Amino acid sequence: QKLPDSQKTEAWWKKCVDVACDLVFYQSDSIRSSQRNKQVNYNLYSGIIDHSDVEKICDPHQLGIDDFKDTFQHIGMGNNKIRLLVGEERKRKDDFKVFISANDQEGIGEKENQLKALLMDKVNNTIKDNDLPDELIESEMAKFQDYLKYEWQDHREITANKILKREYYKQNMTELFSQTFEDWLISGECVMFAGVEGNQAVARKCNPLQIFTIGGANSMHIEDSEMIVEYGYLGVGQIIDKYYEQLSRDDVDKLETGGQLTKATNYQENPGFIPMPKVGTMAAEGLLLLDSKYSNVFAGAYDTDGNVRVVKVNWRSRRRVLMISYIDRFGDKQFKTVADTYKIDTTKGEQLVKEMWPNEWWEGTKIGEDIYVDVRPIPYVGKSLVNISEGTPNYIGSINSTNQSMAFSLMDILKPFDYQFDIVWWTRQQEIATNHGNVLAYNINMVPSDWDPDEWLKYAFRKKLMPLDPSAEILTGPSQGLAAGTFNQLTSTELRASNSESIKLYTEVLMNIEYMMGKLSGVNDQREAQIATSERVGNVKQAITQSSHITEKWFATHSFFKKRYLTKFLEVCKYSYKKWPQHAQYVFDNMGMEVILNYDEFLESEYDLYMSNASDDFELMEDIKSLSQAAIQNQQASFADIISIRKSGSLQDVQRRLDRAAERISAEQKQLKEMEKANQEAKIKGEIDAKILVDNNKHKNDKELEAFKIAADKFIDTNNNGIDDRLEAEADVIKGNLERAHKSRETDKKLASDQLKVDKTTKSQERIAKANRTSSNTK
Repeated sequence: QKLPDSQKTEAWWKKCVDVACDLVFYQSDSIRSSQRNKQVNYNLYSGIIDHSDVEKICDPHQLGIDDFKDTFQHIGMGNNKIRLLVGEERKRKDDFKVFISANDQEGIGEKENQLKALLMDKVNNTIKDNDLPDELIESEMAKFQDYLKYEWQDHREITANKILKREYYKQNMTELFSQTFEDWLISGECVMFAGVEGNQAVARKCNPLQIFTIGGANSMHIEDSEMIVEYGYLGVGQIIDKYYEQLSRDDVDKLETGGQLTKATNYQENPGFIPMPKVGTMAAEGLLLLDSKYSNVFAGAYDTDGNVRVVKVNWRSRRRVLMISYIDRFGDKQFKTVADTYKIDTTKGEQLVKEMWPNEWWEGTKIGEDIYVDVRPIPYVGKSLVNISEGTPNYIGSINSTNQSMAFSLMDILKPFDYQFDIVWWTRQQEIATNHGNVLAYNINMVPSDWDPDEWLKYAFRKKLMPLDPSAEILTGPSQGLAAGTFNQLTSTELRASNSESIKLYTEVLMNIEYMMGKLSGVNDQREAQIATSERVGNVKQAITQSSHITEKWFATHSFFKKRYLTKFLEVCKYSYKKWPQHAQYVFDNMGMEVILNYDEFLESEYDLYMSNASDDFELMEDIKSLSQAAIQNQQASFADIISIRKSGSLQDVQRRLDRAAERISAEQKQLKEMEKANQEAKIKGEIDAKILVDNNKHKNDKELEAFKIAADKFIDTNNNGIDDRLEAEADVIKGNLERAHKSRETDKKLASDQLKVDKTTKSQERIAKANRTSSNTK
């Protein structure tokens, strides 16, 4: 593999693909479980039992398995445990979010500049609005800081999240991940393909039985292997759908006629394997010998049904690159990595520093005997901006192993108990078949001579009457010739032929086996909703919680697999969307619609994917749903809020909805209090106005009464102006009081205006100082 690009010719890559096809049947001593073990597990899950395995456990005395194989069947009690966990996994939402990677320093720098500009715009707009009180300004700035911290995204991140969510629903990854989790529990392996087929990104679940790997140094990740091979058969139409652009007319003709020749006239070109009693028996040279039952899966270029063999290969190659130094426009020495075909220009100060051989993933597909497509360096390996040798193939997978030990699955844990359950079940069935209860023994000589024995028994059991003839003659034996009734044997005898004790014993053994299966798998009776009426609610909840701790590893490791796969699939999307842009709208499962428009800068960045803890999110979501009724009763949420929360698939979205609901309810309550306060104030004002009206009427009446009194008194008019001197003196006093009050109000008004100007100037200076402090803290 350590060759320059010029030597990686067509002959070279054809040889690489052919060698990979030949190595499919070689099983290395890696941590992956054997082909036979995986096939047996899948058969058990499908209700097919391997009698050689049963013989080891259930026939320790070598009595011969053939004695009961015709009636022996697999019950599959362990399948319920697996199906329950698969159902629980389906209920866990995949809540993920994409961010620009820390390795992308250029992207991070641009994002920081956008954050700074956005913050300064907000500060400036807040300062301009002088009418807002200080408390409201602080609240708005705190909300804005939270928005920048938790919700705001760079436009490239927004596009990346939109595309990944669109593809997630388009590819139906919920179903794909559920299927891989089923593989994870049955075989201890899960593998998915991420690539481009038919000019579009494709996510596909792979069969672990058809994935072969070489190398990897006992890594638990399939993508760490040196070579990955997927071996399978497809119909001609399926092949043309995927590779029509690369198939010539002769290739299509060969595909359409090759299978027919194989089936009809040249069957010997489609050899099967030597029949063996076990799936995956190893020969001395390390080759895998399969049962004839599986020969059509690993046959020649065409199987017996005319399907065409398709072998997809990913392998690590090495690529020669050069590190050179050069002088930039500022006169500083810089370094860069170029291809080995690059011509170094010494006139520009370029110098060769060293040559390197980083990894380069290649892919290739062989169809039938000699049709090769998609042979090239993988264009979407997800090269790191820091490490140019890093990259991932088209296949992402996990192997359940502990410290490089042989892989195991939940089915491997349950399998011995499944076998024991089956044999005890079969034995109990035999006991039930021979359980005849009590058998009636009677003196046949006392049966009436003209009655058939069968008719006599039928009459006895149906009519509850048993006619006997004591005068019937004994025909044989030492009492020959005597009457049967002479010996006073008028009653029948019951013989016990019941084995109910054995049946009860086997039933208890079955219950004990089922209990042990639940204890070891973590799926106990309480988790399967088999709750006794005497159990307390707290005890049931505690049992379910404790059992979930046992099974949590299966969910956590599979969640990590999903994170790695979605990260890889995003790289595939970056390539496919660049080559075949799709400016389209798409619809989520909650009927929300989004539009994708911008791709360019999205394609140039490196991203990290964050996936929330599905277990914690699931428990919290269940708690929120259970408390929804109390929230409605306490007026903390509305029916519309509860419906939107239950339809939401994201815990972050639920949190935002709850926050908005709390803010809305708080605003409504505040508005209600303000209305109550206004009504109270209006009521008080009405009472005051009524009192003032009463006082005014009283004062008016008093003045009129005083006027009458004055008129009755002696009239005093010293200045002869026709007005009583006492009234003139009182009017002068009132006038003087009014003039002094007017001058005082004018002075107070001028002082208040001057103070307001001073306060506005001071407040503007304080806001500018606070904005400067906020800006410096954000930096």
